[in-house]
Amino acid sequence: MRLILLVPLLTQVVVMVGLAGWLAYRNGYRAVEHLAYQLLDDTSERFHSRLGTYTAIPPAVTQQNADALELGHLDPADLKSWAPYLARQSDRFPHVTYLYYGSSEGRYVELHKLPDGQRKLGVSADSDETRLDIYAMETDGTVGPLLETTAYEYNPRERPWYRAATEATEPIWTNTYQFAGDPPELGISFVRPLVDPDETLIGVFGADFTVVALEQLLQALKFTTDSEALLVQPGGTIIATSESTMRRENTLGELAVAQLLTQLGPLEQVQTDRRIQFEVDDENYWAQVTPFTDDYGLQWFGVSVLPEADVTAEIDKNNRNTVLLCLLALVISTLLSSLLAQRLNRPILRLGLASQALAQGGAPQPIYGSPIQEVDLLVQSFNQMASDLAQSRSQLEAYSHQLETLVEQRTQALRQSEEKFAAAFQASPNGIAITALETGEFIEVNQRFAELIGRPQAEIL
Repeated sequence: MRLILLVPLLTQVVVMVGLAGWLAYRNGYRAVEHLAYQLLDDTSERFHSRLGTYTAIPPAVTQQNADALELGHLDPADLKSWAPYLARQSDRFPHVTYLYYGSSEGRYVELHKLPDGQRKLGVSADSDETRLDIYAMETDGTVGPLLETTAYEYNPRERPWYRAATEATEPIWTNTYQFAGDPPELGISFVRPLVDPDETLIGVFGADFTVVALEQLLQALKFTTDSEALLVQPGGTIIATSESTMRRENTLGELAVAQLLTQLGPLEQVQTDRRIQFEVDDENYWAQVTPFTDDYGLQWFGVSVLPEADVTAEIDKNNRNTVLLCLLALVISTLLSSLLAQRLNRPILRLGLASQALAQGGAPQPIYGSPIQEVDLLVQSFNQMASDLAQSRSQLEAYSHQLETLVEQRTQALRQSEEKFAAAFQASPNGIAITALETGEFIEVNQRFAELIGRPQAEIL
């Protein structure tokens, strides 16, 4: 009975608590998904803005340098004298790692900005020279002492950036390639060929970004601790990531690019922002690809990767709190329901035990009333029935006693009658036999009958 009362109450509580928890989780997940899309869209806008500003610098600075040479502000015969001008350009455009010029005769000058902010000037002033003289540069742009002469040979006309410019005959971005230096660096160049009125090549101006500089740009685009931002070429090759060190195998970025190629096909076909979802080691991720192009043939794809755990951490914490509160509510409701069921069940249990005792012949015991009206009515009816039953049982016992007395008297009289009949039957001088009417078998014979037929009574019977 207690279970009958308790189960429906607990069922309602469990259903309501479970439904409330499920709705809280569902709404929380939708909010997380909406937040993730907002973060990805915001990163896409920042990609466009930052990359647009970033990649506009090399075309502008090479154009300024070409104009300065054409206007006679730079002396092509004395490349070392370009140092103050290049230093000022480096101050104006701090993200550019290399500023350089290579002439068609093989002369070369470059300004290299180091990660610590120091600058070096490399000069190959004579076309017959195959090595660079590396000079320190002062903060005001003047040339300092000679630091070294490179051990490696350097001919600008054989470098990838020079060949790309001469083949294109117009300003162009190169692919990523290995810069000459010690240690060598990976980067990308913007080059601008300079020709005379006869379309004869005079030289090539260039401005470079290293991968390290691009990584610094991408690190500023990260919006959570474990998110990642990448620059990817059309074929799917990663140029740079927001990680401080490029890891080419089994990284989150590599997996994200592989998923993009699998789900979206070749990146060249992506014309607008696209996003996907994928799973790695039972962890969910969102990835969004943003195409970027400029007027000089640059085609990059910004990829933002966002782990679901980064935006669900607080939601998961709230969900855990919700679950704990639901469990607490369930425990409290269970206790209250149990107490209520016990209060309802106690008088019914007493009634059941009293009925059982009454059925087994026990003396009827009065049951106290209940504050529950329906149960109290049942108790009153049972008490009345028990009283009536006790009275009936008392009368029945009296009748039974009288009947037993009468039966005993009748039995005694019958026994006396049988004894008299048996004595008369055996003492009769006449032979008497009692037989069965249908079979004729002897039931009883007296002694005289046995004597008359000459056989013992035991044998006759």
